[in-house]
Amino acid sequence: MKDRRGVILVTVLWILFLVGMLALGLGRLGTEELSLARISLGRLRAYAAARSGLAVTEQRLLNENNVQAQAGAMSYDERKKLYAGVSVGSGTYFDVGFKRAGVDSGMFWGPADEAARYNINMLDGPGVAADTLRLLVDRVAAGEGEAWVRGIIDFRNGLERKGTIRPFYALEELLYVSGVSAEVFRRLRSMLTVYPYERTGVFQLNIFEADALLVEAAFQAAATYVGANAAADSRSFLQCRERSVDPQRHCALPAYLGVMASSKSSSGTLYRIRSTGVDSSSGMRLSIEEVVSLSGAGRQGVQILYWHRD
Repeated sequence: MKDRRGVILVTVLWILFLVGMLALGLGRLGTEELSLARISLGRLRAYAAARSGLAVTEQRLLNENNVQAQAGAMSYDERKKLYAGVSVGSGTYFDVGFKRAGVDSGMFWGPADEAARYNINMLDGPGVAADTLRLLVDRVAAGEGEAWVRGIIDFRNGLERKGTIRPFYALEELLYVSGVSAEVFRRLRSMLTVYPYERTGVFQLNIFEADALLVEAAFQAAATYVGANAAADSRSFLQCRERSVDPQRHCALPAYLGVMASSKSSSGTLYRIRSTGVDSSSGMRLSIEEVVSLSGAGRQGVQILYWHRD
């Protein structure tokens, strides 16, 4: 009888142990599922906040008064209030911010003028555009500039296209060009663009917002044809641009500079917007980048040329 009771007791203890382990496992599984649900919800909230940032920025750009105000009259702090840490409820907010074009430039809040980048689709032969790209690349990797220019021209005028000029539809296509190394491309990609696709016949660059390296290269390329002192002129301009609230009004360009401070194309005014949504409760962050063309009033005037989610 005692042996039977002992067996029953041991059996009951084992059953209780197994039930406890099962309960512990189910509890841990439930905790993990709850954690995953919170992460998914946080990611969804961050995504919604990032999309809100894009929508708000596009709407402000469509309002011409805001566009004019952003062009120079607003201080850094005023720009920051417009686009930084804007709450969208439920513990989420968005930031719309940029470094101007290069990695080491100061923060530029709000939409960035796409014309502040070098458009490789404008390159089809010798001239200021080709010299600017060559000098820019040489500043990062001496001696590789000529290979970039020659490779891009050959790629766009390839025999397989029977003499027709093919535009680049994505910046990453540069990696297929002979002479373009991945490391130099990585360092320069924030200064380059493929928008607009169409050729305007004029090399345009908004040097009031472009990265300093690109500005210096453009000055040097243009000055070569007239024998001007590009180094002194570009240094003076960049110092003025850094000090001035409204560089387009206060910082004069030398007459020989063939590049124009223009952001227009036949498809409209192009802006690059990067919006980051943050869910404070979960710490989730998600960024969306787009290039938009603004060619009219209202939502029908917004055309998305590029869209990418991190």
